[in-house]
Amino acid sequence: MSRRERCLSGRRCILSALAAFAAAAAHAGPAADVTRLQFEEPAGALQSDDFSQHIPHRVELAVGEKLVYDIRWSGVPAGLSTLTVKWKRELDGAEVYHIECDIRSNAFVSLFYPVENRAVTCLDVAGGFSRLFDMSRSEGRVKQDEHIEFDYEGGLALYEQRSPGPFRPRTRKSVRIDGPVQDPLSCLYYLRGVELVPGASLRMPVHTSRRAWALTVDVLRREELSIPRFGTLSTLKVEPSMQFPGIFVRRGKMIVWLEEETRIPVQMNVDIPIGSVSATLFDAVNAPLRPASSPADRAGD
Repeated sequence: MSRRERCLSGRRCILSALAAFAAAAAHAGPAADVTRLQFEEPAGALQSDDFSQHIPHRVELAVGEKLVYDIRWSGVPAGLSTLTVKWKRELDGAEVYHIECDIRSNAFVSLFYPVENRAVTCLDVAGGFSRLFDMSRSEGRVKQDEHIEFDYEGGLALYEQRSPGPFRPRTRKSVRIDGPVQDPLSCLYYLRGVELVPGASLRMPVHTSRRAWALTVDVLRREELSIPRFGTLSTLKVEPSMQFPGIFVRRGKMIVWLEEETRIPVQMNVDIPIGSVSATLFDAVNAPLRPASSPADRAGD
């Protein structure tokens, strides 16, 4: 494997590891020069009886909550990701949390592959499902945006993709949905209110890449885990299993540790052929899980 191939492979794994619960590197195919609204039922899309229906529950989050993750590739600092509950607002007559995820490569990684991704979800407060997902993706020379609005009355997910350039080519498509769904970022916060016990499995519908997919989270066991600045925590060790490409890791086994009481992810690990990737909680502000000490330096810089 050449140096360039190792760098690209490592970069993809770094992004995929975090996107497993943050949707930061959501897959977006090349945008065709199409401006009219189209309807399509993609080959391989799940039917209504192929996955469990959404189980609604109210989500309680603190406006201003901020979680910061230190991303490392085989122990080498690679960047930071920040998850922030920006505000609570009204969308389509419903109360939603506006949540943002930012991923930025550090100075070293940016020398050969700068990454600056931003994802937004609007999470329905009363039902715990997504009403809107927006992503701005900048990875090296790849720059692309994607926007999804969920029209539950019409039973459609309305997609819009835009690519940079003098004419800003766009693709607009609509895909049929059967009831409330998650997006790649909202599913992280949906877990915050779900009862999880060792041996249990949770299955939820996730819509991305113009298709409906099933995300399964298997709760393996309880485990004590030491996290710098947070001390020893009681966690639930879980393994997410997913089918959709470009969001979750497909080339390695992923394990996530959730703090048992708050369900906040405190560590994510994935093994890959050329090493391992980890994302570890580094700081938490206005969150139910607080660090025991103040950081002297910011990790990953």
